[in-house]
Amino acid sequence: MRLALTLAALLALPALAGCGGCSGDPTREGFICGVNSLNKGTYDQRQKELEAEAADKQQEARLSAEERAAAEAREQQSEVEARALEQKLADLDRAIANREAELKQAKAKAGGSRAEELKALEKQLAELQKRYDQVQQDAAQSAATQAEIDELEARNAELRRLLDQMIQSL
Repeated sequence: MRLALTLAALLALPALAGCGGCSGDPTREGFICGVNSLNKGTYDQRQKELEAEAADKQQEARLSAEERAAAEAREQQSEVEARALEQKLADLDRAIANREAELKQAKAKAGGSRAEELKALEKQLAELQKRYDQVQQDAAQSAATQAEIDELEARNAELRRLLDQMIQSL
């Protein structure tokens, strides 16, 4: 019987001494493995790994916050640009209405003379109005560009110049 107990103690000794497959995980180890892990520095290594993992997650959170802030800034810039385009379109709409009024005034002053010139100006005004309507529709679908609006403004300025010349010559 003593021999059996001694044999059992000898067989159990490696497991109790920490040689029996300690994993380094304190939640799954017993006292002896815990002491063994402390001596080997396993816990310190695990602590460093967890701190590095936490630092990585904090860095990811900072980067995510920066990306979110940049996206918000881009969205605000887009909104500012959209409002500016809307304002330019509204200004252009008023300018086209002014050209129509000036054309009517020129027709009234000219009577029947210079009918060909007036027809050409009416055609240009109609084309300008049509192009304006297209750009305005594009703007509603967020596709209007500054270049398109600049083109319309240039065409409007040219039409105004021609109308001014005609009115002054009458």
